[in-house]
This record gives sequence, C-alpha cells and structure tokens, in this order.
Amino acid sequence: MVLLEQAWGVDFTYVPFAGGGAVAGALIGKQVDFTVNNPLEGLSGWKDGRLRPLAIFAAQRVQAAQWKDIPTVREAGTNIEYQMLRGIFGPPNMPTAAVVFYQTLFRQLLDTPDMAKFIADGGFDKAYLAGSELARWLDTKNGQVRDLMIKAGWIK
Repeated sequence: MVLLEQAWGVDFTYVPFAGGGAVAGALIGKQVDFTVNNPLEGLSGWKDGRLRPLAIFAAQRVQAAQWKDIPTVREAGTNIEYQMLRGIFGPPNMPTAAVVFYQTLFRQLLDTPDMAKFIADGGFDKAYLAGSELARWLDTKNGQVRDLMIKAGWIK
C-alpha cells in the first residue's frame, strides 16, 4: 500500500485484518474498496466472479494458465514491483544435522508434482534459497520492508 501511495501521491486508509482470507472477505462484502492481498487468498472469490484481480506486483507475469492474462503493476502503468517472502524458518540453535535434514527435505518437496500444482494454482514463483544466500536476501528484504513500515508510520 505504501508503494502505491508514494507512486500515486495518495493516502489510503489502512484497515488491518487477522489474515488474508478476512481481507478477501472484506472486499467481497464491500467493506473495503480494494485490497493488496496474496492471490491464493482471494482465488475462490475470483473464480466465482465476486473479485477481479487487477495487477500483480511481481517483475513478470505469472505464466500459469489462470494467471497469465493479469498484468504486472508496471505493465498497468505504475513503476513498482514487490516480492513477498514465503519461507520456512527454524530456531537459532537448531543443530546442524537438523538444518541439513530440513533443507534436503524441503528442496525435495519443492520438486514434487503436488508442489508444482500448488505453485501454479497459487501464482507463486518457484525459488529455493538457503544458508548465506537466504541470509543476504533476508537482509536486503528486511531493509526494504523496514523503510516501508517507517514511511507508513508503523514503526519509528
């Protein structure tokens, strides 16, 4: 929302909800005018015609059949992109053997047919980062998100 406010020179009223399903429900129920939401959380409303996806924040269109006609925000005329984190985390003192076990397990799960279907149905990007590569990505993302939260007035 902050990225859109900055790009368009507007000030939206942020309405917090307990989760993405509640956000989609509020849009369907006309309690809000539009949402920035995870696509999968509004999918049933889209499929039955109660919601309409306008654009995605990704750098490129999602190539899965049901998503391919939805433009990126940039294609729709606003020069923004934003990638949402989806990750799996463990405690800081997790034993190295456990880290290796779970990294191997999740790497293998990412390549299963069920996961491929989930990724396509949900409009997700398939990606895998671990170790120092993930830590670098998180450091960068943390800085970006922190800046947005400061601009929104949510943190000082």
